[in-house]
Amino acid sequence: MARLEIVAGEARQERRTYLTREFDPDPLVRTVFRLRNDLIMIGGAAAEPLPHVITARLRDPLASVSDAAQLFLRKAGEALLARRNPPALGEVERTLQDFITTVEALRREGATRALSADAVGRIFALGFALEQLRRNFEELGDRVTECARDDMAG
Repeated sequence: MARLEIVAGEARQERRTYLTREFDPDPLVRTVFRLRNDLIMIGGAAAEPLPHVITARLRDPLASVSDAAQLFLRKAGEALLARRNPPALGEVERTLQDFITTVEALRREGATRALSADAVGRIFALGFALEQLRRNFEELGDRVTECARDDMAG
């Protein structure tokens, strides 16, 4: 993250020095920091193990979210470097919906009633953090689009 800030500062200085219309890195840096915070929140929610009945049901949906998120980030990075439009969020959104559906099913079945308030709170914190991640992926897509547009305009 420190290296990203250094590179962004150099780009900012170059924009001022040469008065270019080159892509402004600051919004991208802010988005990357928000994504980092999302991952910290997800890690915090998952730090303590949940009861087996819950983890057994959430393991596959969470693995799918993780795979889709990693693929989206990789493709977004490639698009950014190539100054192309961002990848679609469809798979990330689908896997997040699967996770939400699974949590709702656990609630309807009463599987969360026997959990401690802390465990229930971590499940909902995880859901909240994943929704924030999705929103920040949308924002990342917007930043990648801006970068691609600036390249086409230049």
